[in-house]
Amino acid sequence: MRWLVPLLPQLLLPLLLSACADEPSPDETARANAAASQRVEEINQMAPPLEELAPDLITADDIEAAAMQGPGCRFMPGTNHGLRVIAREGDAFIKLNGTVERMAADSGSPALSDGVRTVYNGRAHTMLLAIAEGEEGTAEGAITLRDAWGRVTYAGTGAVECGTGL
Repeated sequence: MRWLVPLLPQLLLPLLLSACADEPSPDETARANAAASQRVEEINQMAPPLEELAPDLITADDIEAAAMQGPGCRFMPGTNHGLRVIAREGDAFIKLNGTVERMAADSGSPALSDGVRTVYNGRAHTMLLAIAEGEEGTAEGAITLRDAWGRVTYAGTGAVECGTGL
């Protein structure tokens, strides 16, 4: 056992040094935890990359399947005049990525022709509509889609037809 006495300082030195290590105080730990928590919140609230969309053509089969007939307006943006949006007094339809989406009219938004509203809300998008009278009884319309973060994912202009027999 006598041989152990000279080794005692060498054996105890690492233990003594570890006991002297700086541990954060409770205040420092709380500040570090709060900073990490705030960073996580910022990351969770960041918008995902913008997904630009282009509405698909609404077909006669789509109109029949979703019962889109009735008074309202048909928006045909672009140069090919293909039907992209059907807007009615209480709802609107748009086809995105092959799926027809129904959007609810914002009853507080201004009314356009035939009771069509300027704002429609869907699960993932808000649609804004505008109509301007053109030459010789034609009408020009604009469609803007915004995502949940208010970013424009689609904007288009083109012909609009409104009436009761659509």
